[in-house]
Amino acid sequence: MRARTITAVLPLVLILSLLAIGCAPAAAPDGGGTTPTAPAAEAIEWKLQTFYPTADPAYGAMEGVAARIEETSGGRLTIECFPGGSIVPTQKELESLNQDVFEAAYVSHGWHTSFFPASFLFAQRAGGLTPIQAMTWLRLGGGDEVCAEMYAPMTGVKYLSTMTIHPPEVWCHSNRQLKSMADFKGLKIRSPGDSGAILSLMGASSVSIAGAEIYESAQRGVIDATEYITQATNWDMGFQEVFKYMYMSPTRAPSDSIGLFASSKAWNALPADIQAIVMACAHEETLRWYAWSLNADSIALQKFKDYGTIVEPIPADIDAAMIAAAKEYFTKKAAGDAMFAKVMASQDAWKAMCEAQGPWAT
Repeated sequence: MRARTITAVLPLVLILSLLAIGCAPAAAPDGGGTTPTAPAAEAIEWKLQTFYPTADPAYGAMEGVAARIEETSGGRLTIECFPGGSIVPTQKELESLNQDVFEAAYVSHGWHTSFFPASFLFAQRAGGLTPIQAMTWLRLGGGDEVCAEMYAPMTGVKYLSTMTIHPPEVWCHSNRQLKSMADFKGLKIRSPGDSGAILSLMGASSVSIAGAEIYESAQRGVIDATEYITQATNWDMGFQEVFKYMYMSPTRAPSDSIGLFASSKAWNALPADIQAIVMACAHEETLRWYAWSLNADSIALQKFKDYGTIVEPIPADIDAAMIAAAKEYFTKKAAGDAMFAKVMASQDAWKAMCEAQGPWAT
């Protein structure tokens, strides 16, 4: 019985197989490529403007992230990076993104205080979160959520991630020796936004210019000093050539965070898997960049010393005055801005939780 059943079924199987072969799309002449029923995914091209000059290592970091996104997506998303000011003027990145001038931007939260006063707290808050505290607060302590809430009113912009978090910044580079607060009075220091406002409260004359303009401004005597990022970045920017002194302390900017943003329109057009790839690559960069920075900053600090830069701690009275001025400034801002108060409260609660556990969590 079983043999007869198999014999009867075989012709039917053969007919169905022939029909299947006849319905299958023909292979490409060379035996490769795609078929009409399985077209290749269309490649998506983005333009991204940073606020960094090409000399800044963080510009190279963004290029590296773009390369990993392209590779991981199988070439489905390519991101062409442009340095600060090359498409639109620096400090205009967010509003240009909101107008779909380009698809993405990699820029300091601190540039956005004219739209969102609380954005400075995500950049560098004097006496605020250390790098490890900032990373953990953003990812697991509610920081990313409150940041997205802050940017939400600008409907054409999608906050993606606070991608890079620097170690504590150099307190300042200066051509004026700083021995006490008396030397700080009238200091022409490049320091934009809220940071500049705080230093002005201390008696300095703050100047708001982009990072790419610092070197020439120091050469021409437009500024006496600058706050910028960390030793490795500042060495590559050539600050050893135009500033005599480098003053160190982690209190002015215990961490400095840079955000990755997309046009809402461009972001919503991405397939979900590519969105996931972008986020994964951005989050991966956070720790990679921090580890690279720690090592590079150590090497660069020795380079500054070997070059002849005078490296000293910032005088204690200047540091103390800065902390007091920052506390007064931020308290006043929080009193008049609900979002500012919300971000401060969230950061303060996370910092207190970390510090209660001991030095390892700070």
